[in-house]
Amino acid sequence: MLRQPTPPQLKYLCALAQHQHFGTAAKACHLSQSTLSASIVELEDVLSISLVERNHRAVLLTVVGHAVVERAKAILTDVDEV
Repeated sequence: MLRQPTPPQLKYLCALAQHQHFGTAAKACHLSQSTLSASIVELEDVLSISLVERNHRAVLLTVVGHAVVERAKAILTDVDEV
């Protein structure tokens, strides 16, 4: 069975893009930092691509990560409208 991204995973990625910090994004999503991080790793696994560059100072989206965030925003808007 083909695995696909889930709406919560897309929401968490968008929060991470907005806040550019795992802890702050997790707090905004009412999750632990480890839960948010695991969800992003799972999303990267599902898509078979790196979406986020992690270092000690900042969270940076990859080029593909930016594209996925833009698509995720549109998908989440469509889901909200339904």
